[in-house]
Amino acid sequence: MTVGSMDTSKVPAVVERFVKQLVITMKAVRLYPVASSIPRENANEVVAILGEVLKNRAEMRLSVRKTGLAYEDAIVFEGQQAFESFAQELYNRRLADVRFHADVAEQDVLTFLETLTISPAELVASGGFETRLWDCGVDTVTVTEASTRIVEAGHAEGDLAYVDEEPWPPTVPRIDEIVAAALGGRPRDQRLLVRVIGDGQTLRRYFSETLMGRGRDPAEVLRGLNIEELARTASRAAPEERSLLYRNLAEAVLALDPEIRRAVLAERLLPEARGDEAVARVVRQMDVDEVCGILVQGVAENTAATEGLTRAIRNLALISLAERDEVLDAAGAAMLSAGFSEAAAESALEAVAPSRLKVRGRDAAEDASQSGDSIQIGRAHV
Repeated sequence: MTVGSMDTSKVPAVVERFVKQLVITMKAVRLYPVASSIPRENANEVVAILGEVLKNRAEMRLSVRKTGLAYEDAIVFEGQQAFESFAQELYNRRLADVRFHADVAEQDVLTFLETLTISPAELVASGGFETRLWDCGVDTVTVTEASTRIVEAGHAEGDLAYVDEEPWPPTVPRIDEIVAAALGGRPRDQRLLVRVIGDGQTLRRYFSETLMGRGRDPAEVLRGLNIEELARTASRAAPEERSLLYRNLAEAVLALDPEIRRAVLAERLLPEARGDEAVARVVRQMDVDEVCGILVQGVAENTAATEGLTRAIRNLALISLAERDEVLDAAGAAMLSAGFSEAAAESALEAVAPSRLKVRGRDAAEDASQSGDSIQIGRAHV
């Protein structure tokens, strides 16, 4: 293969069918009123084929080249005029790529194609292709508009290669902007926010730098972090991405200053997790023993803080995938390790799960710890 040529054999048949149907639907949009039956029937077929494509991938991404549409660097129907002309329409409107996501509807396809009937000059005057889709309420078909900067050589002569100029990693003020725009529903920023959450190092830096200068008031800290909203953003990501996103959020919380970390868990995440599955999934990424150890930090027995501790343990038991007795075992061991007396630990656990509970003696707990077994806190059967 010569340098600069593209291997068309890499294009899956279902992707070729999708692009072919997209071009057919574009012709229908040009010939008939968009609300009429022929464009709608063809758009419905686009949606059906897309469903097949998305069985094995999170999105359908087509890169825009001057000579055609590329799927994973392979031109689809290379050299065929109809497909080159369609790609040229996208190229002339300064699109670098187009992504079709899950839940795309017939009307979304028609709106996207109808936008191609607007002249490039009119699109620019109205804010661009992406803005047009946004204004029409389309967030299942997204585009990357090409920057005006040419990147590198190595492409066919006359074929300008563009990149999204979003600097990475973004600064903390830029992440704040992304968060605000994403919470407002802007699709591009929602996907940028998923990228931020998926970058563990950037996410931890964001949390750390956001806390600077906010003091140690948990309420003030949490207003700055928007952890719950980040968790909900993760829940809307592609299924295969969610586990990593939840794990990164959990690790970012665990990396916080110990006092803030405890407040974040006890005062906000655990109560929220009872009614918010996305937040619960973040907490479930954490080790139960580690969470219990964090919750008892700085808590002295027989103080007002003990009530908050029992409430936090109760919330943890309710949302954890671990058995309740396993959570109680971990909580009891953590309290004993933190210097609670056996009676105080038993009293706290009684408040968590009203029943007669018995905590094994400190010596037994130490023996169990040395042997690798967790302390046993079991029910006394009457």
